[in-house]
Amino acid sequence: MTKKKVVKLSSTRVDLRREREGEWIASKTFEGVSYHVRSTNSPDYVSAQQKQMRSLQAKIRDKRELDQDEMHAEEANIVVDCILLGWNGFDQDYTADLALEELRNPQSRPLLNDIIECASRVGRNELETIEVDVKN
Repeated sequence: MTKKKVVKLSSTRVDLRREREGEWIASKTFEGVSYHVRSTNSPDYVSAQQKQMRSLQAKIRDKRELDQDEMHAEEANIVVDCILLGWNGFDQDYTADLALEELRNPQSRPLLNDIIECASRVGRNELETIEVDVKN
């Protein structure tokens, strides 16, 4: 018999309290920056995303053109309202008004995407591995 490392299944679970209340997550894109964010699975964010999808579906049914800048601005509104609670590492301190102004700018798409990516990691626990015996 040999030993093999495997992931402990229960360690893949998320912390639902941290998803709802938020936590500080370091950016993988901007060195030295971190965001205090709720999860992209938080009820408010999911509800706002669903509402946005219904609005977009209505525009498609009415054969209206989808404006990318308008969609970006709406996503920024949702992020500031539902996910982003603060940031560290920028030359300007966080305020919701400043975040909204900056994130609504289409040129700030990398920042908006970074915040969403960090929010997608909220509530995750460190994966645990264990050794198990396996037959050769």
